[in-house]
Amino acid sequence: METKTGKKKDRIVPGIFSLTNRAIVFFSCLLAVIFVFYITGSFDNFLDNNLLLILLIEQIISVISIVFCFASIAQSVFFAIIYRDLHYLIPIIPVVLANFFAVFCFIISGTITVVSKGTV
Repeated sequence: METKTGKKKDRIVPGIFSLTNRAIVFFSCLLAVIFVFYITGSFDNFLDNNLLLILLIEQIISVISIVFCFASIAQSVFFAIIYRDLHYLIPIIPVVLANFFAVFCFIISGTITVVSKGTV
């Protein structure tokens, strides 16, 4: 984007925008690691209480990740409207994918917890 004087204008990304996107990456990676940890734990015969604790931690982190995803989407739309620049809408695509992954992990871990306890 160029200004009236012909110089290229640098885009300044707000700090809160980059922090929420980094938090989403962190929580998505943490979800993947915990999911793999649960799978290896179930093959290595971890105790049932330990596996249920892993699933509970995965559900909590999934909820936190979903909250950060919705916050990031709202920030993207807000900054795109305020600064009148569409480059803030680009991170919405990976954020939506991270949101789907978090919802998937939440549903799977909840289903496994209900099935393993045997009660509804």
